[in-house]
Amino acid sequence: MLDDLQEAVNCLASGHTWYKVEFAEEICKAFGLELPKRLIETYHSQHEANPTNHYKGLFLNPDVKFPVSGVSSEHLSDYIAYELLGYTPSSGFLGRGFGAQANAREVQKVLGL
Repeated sequence: MLDDLQEAVNCLASGHTWYKVEFAEEICKAFGLELPKRLIETYHSQHEANPTNHYKGLFLNPDVKFPVSGVSSEHLSDYIAYELLGYTPSSGFLGRGFGAQANAREVQKVLGL
């Protein structure tokens, strides 16, 4: 459970995380938003989650029970930034992490945190 709005903003700064749907809903709620269903990804196997086994791809815990659903922190960060700012600061960055951090910084400024 999120303690405050600043903690929700901090969650926007990660572009390399895959959140449980319930946690993503909680982050959205902190900003007065609802989690759009289009952001929810469901995988039926590790191979489906990362078909090429790319080292920067999604790796799920070995004990996860499939199917599993979650939300990319990068996509969540872009969604919330766009809803609050009208644009996504991340679009000026190549890396997921740098882009997500840019989103979080701008959202933080707008909210006066």
